[in-house]
Amino acid sequence: MVDGFNILLVNPACQDLRVTDDDAAQVPIGLYTMAALLIEKGFHTDIINLAAPGRAGHDPIARLRDAVTGEKPALVGFSCTSPSRIHAMACARHVKQWSPGTRVVFGGPAPTFLPDFMMAQCPAIDYIVRGEGEYTLLSLARVLSGSGDPETRMLSAID
Repeated sequence: MVDGFNILLVNPACQDLRVTDDDAAQVPIGLYTMAALLIEKGFHTDIINLAAPGRAGHDPIARLRDAVTGEKPALVGFSCTSPSRIHAMACARHVKQWSPGTRVVFGGPAPTFLPDFMMAQCPAIDYIVRGEGEYTLLSLARVLSGSGDPETRMLSAID
């Protein structure tokens, strides 16, 4: 286990919080495969689904705050599509307010195709993983935690 390096993977809500159908509330399978690989390689990793609908008092920002302040992740990763990008960027800004030293990484279709736009719109984003992210995120976690190859200076799929 990589001690003291917790990772939180986030499925943000749709920008229109009224969208709560079953499809919109599903965690992308990529978050599960990334979490599985990270756990297999010794990283404590959790997933939070902020798109989960319907509970009384459902407040995705409060749920994220509780996870960030409770788990104290060193790295928070957002799976980001076009409909969820606004909420994901708002969440990233909150993460930096609650835990300024926490690194924020975005992946998924929106940051893959709009990396410059996303970075310009949200300075809270530290890294963007483009394309398939499992092994790139693992490499990033290893470098940030100090458990990776110290010679690694360039991760080609990260902006």
